[in-house]
Formats: sequence, structure tokens, C-alpha cells
Amino acid sequence: MTNTQELNSLLEIAKLEYDYFIYAKNPEKRSSNALNILQSSEVKLNNIIELKFEDAESSKIIKTIDHNVITCPYRYVLAGTASILELLNELQFSNDDKICIDITGIDAPYLFHLLKVIKAKKMISKIDLIYTAPETYKKNTAGYVFSKGIREVKQLPAYTGRTKANGMKILLIMMGFEGYRSNEVLSSIDPERTIALNGFPSYSLEFKDTSILENKDLLNSPSCKNNVSLASAHDPFETLQILSNLPQSYKKHNMIIAPIGTKPMSLGACLYCLNDESARVVFPYPNSYITKNLPAEKIGKTWIYQLIL
Repeated sequence: MTNTQELNSLLEIAKLEYDYFIYAKNPEKRSSNALNILQSSEVKLNNIIELKFEDAESSKIIKTIDHNVITCPYRYVLAGTASILELLNELQFSNDDKICIDITGIDAPYLFHLLKVIKAKKMISKIDLIYTAPETYKKNTAGYVFSKGIREVKQLPAYTGRTKANGMKILLIMMGFEGYRSNEVLSSIDPERTIALNGFPSYSLEFKDTSILENKDLLNSPSCKNNVSLASAHDPFETLQILSNLPQSYKKHNMIIAPIGTKPMSLGACLYCLNDESARVVFPYPNSYITKNLPAEKIGKTWIYQLIL
């Protein structure tokens, strides 16, 4: 069962209540937008857990009067996820609890691993995920810039896939606005075939065709040759459907997924991989993210995705 709708619309017809609300706070206003909406609508949030991503090697739990903070190292997903689970255990999390995760500010590798652990440990069967989209971004002469350089292209924990000795490498890459990241993945994987997934319709008219223009090298590569599929930028279930409908012949080969498009598209890829463990997932970790003067100038719609894992 899946369900996508605008958060404000749902709040008009349904009463929400959560035992745990997890979100990642950063200088970008939209990272806290869902929390503001829920609190202003008097949604009961019994425990608020704030994730704070840092370029560090270890994770720690900081307890405050009204909520808990976990510092999460970007590149050490296992350490950060372990701290999240540790805190949930301390707070006596149970299978009957209601949990909501705002994925707006959560890095894709953490999203993948956290949902994997939640499902594998059978912690809960139902979960609500929220995402606030940008409406406009700041742009400079270099285009949209969110990160600097690539530290490494690395496989995500617990998404190793199943290697077929005689299978060719098929790369499915969700395109973002930073084409150099796609190029790094392409160079690292060196696939025989590449499928590019473009977020369309986009969040707003401002972003229309941006991913296409910024990923020309990828699209013109010998393995891709403009092989592009379209999935809504805000609806993860369209990405899930595209992956689920790939030709059966692909199952004989080695599928590698790179989630560097929109967060909802990454969620769709994650949901696919939770049910099909044959695919391998890789991610281009940047040297650093842009943390000052973050680019979302206007906040777009806030979506809620209600899932049964």
C-alpha cells in the first residue's frame, strides 16, 4: 500500500499523531518546514529526534530538554545509523509506535540504510515519510552548486547486490543538477549500458530540462546514447514503477543504481531495492557539501508518503 499527498491537504481531513518524528536540520529553511507545519497544526509529537550531518568520523547523541540531537558523519553511515537505533532503544521504541521521518535534509545513503534496518529488524510495518520541495534555487555562473568535488564513489552498506559472473553492468542513474557527479559514477562503474532517469515533471518550471542540460556528457556517452526515462521529481512511486517494470532480461545482468537525483526519486529506488536485493547501489560522496548560503530561495510543496514496508 502506498499513498502520496500534500501534507496540508491530509491535515485538513485526518488527525495525525507520532511517537517519533525524525528530521535533519540544516541552515536551509525547508529542512524544518514539515516540523513547523505539524507543530502549528497541533500534531502531537511525543519524541523529536534531530539529525545533524557533519564531516566527521564518529557519531554522538546529545540530549536536550525538548528533543534529542544526533550528530551523523556523512561518510560513516553505519555509525550514524547505529546511534539512531541506540537512541530509539533508550526511548523504549516498540513495534506499535508511530514514526514519521522527514527526509528533506537526510542524505540518500542514510535514507537507504535506515529503511533497510527498520525493515530487516521488523521494527514497524507502517511508516510516514515527509519531503519539502524547493520552488526556486539560488544560481551562480556555474549553475546550481550543492557540493564540491568527489571524495569517492562507494557502494552503500547492505546494498551489495548479487553479481552475475557472465552478466554485463547496467547502470541506472537518477540525474541531478550536478553533472560532474554523474560523470564520476559513469567513470567508476564503466557500464556496458546506462539508463538515465530524469525527474519530470520537475518541482517547478524553473527546473525544467536542467538535469538534461547539466548531464550532456552522461547522455552522450556510448553506454547511454540518450536512453532517458521520466519519473515525477516529487513522486517516489513513479521511480519505483519504472524500476519494477524493467525488462526481465535485465535480471540476468548486474544492475547498479546511483541515487543522485531528487530525494523522492532516491526513495523510490530505495523501495525497489528493499524488495529486490539483486541490485547494487553506489553513491558519489562529495569532498564537502555547500553549507553556507544554501540555495533554496523559496519553499515549495510539502509531501507525505505513507508506506507499508
